[in-house]
Amino acid sequence: MSREHVLPRWLRDAVEVGDQPGTHILGIDQERVREWQALPFTTQSRRVCLSCNTGWMARLEDDTRPILGPLIGGPIDTVLSVDQQAVATSWALKTAMCVQLISPREWWPIPQRHFAQLYESRDGRLPLPGSYAWLGRYRASRPQTRHLIQPLQIDAETKGLAHPPDAYAASFAVGEMAIQVVGRFSPTTDLTLNMGTAWSRATVKIWPTTGGAYWPPPEAIDEAVWGDFAQFGAAAA
Repeated sequence: MSREHVLPRWLRDAVEVGDQPGTHILGIDQERVREWQALPFTTQSRRVCLSCNTGWMARLEDDTRPILGPLIGGPIDTVLSVDQQAVATSWALKTAMCVQLISPREWWPIPQRHFAQLYESRDGRLPLPGSYAWLGRYRASRPQTRHLIQPLQIDAETKGLAHPPDAYAASFAVGEMAIQVVGRFSPTTDLTLNMGTAWSRATVKIWPTTGGAYWPPPEAIDEAVWGDFAQFGAAAA
């Protein structure tokens, strides 16, 4: 096993950070939250094999850096191609799994088979079936990174009933960018998500997609509304 940075070191070049510790916030929901102080982008997981860390995962970071780096550093006007959106979504899934690996095992909502599926699709840079992803512009009053992974129940037939979760949402905020990815456990049917006008104005959907994604969105996500964003818009209709 080797040490894999949960948030990659290249983010230091995209975000203005000094040598002082920043605030890291990790949680599975609004109640199970861990907060600590550490130098930015130094948190590592020890559960990644060396060949993955230095192979396909490193290549994914190299492919993602020119796509998301400019967005993290500040607002620019750009259009992400379909291929760029696929890479960004795959990166978000990989990062969510790395974040899970530094969480207590009882917090883990991402099934082990999704780790295997992402590995199997590593060369094609295609997100897992049943994946959804959004980008948002983030504005914080102090330097920080935020991570939240939570189980969800979103399928219409079981939503609101006494059924176990059928999906998970992972949300991250770093610099001036927030990204959220949703994975479904059994994506047997297409899912229509009605997130509302406020959500649509604060985010750009990047997966699934059939065309370019225009950046930035009209509005920004700040600390006051981060909870709604991280909780998947408070509810997925």
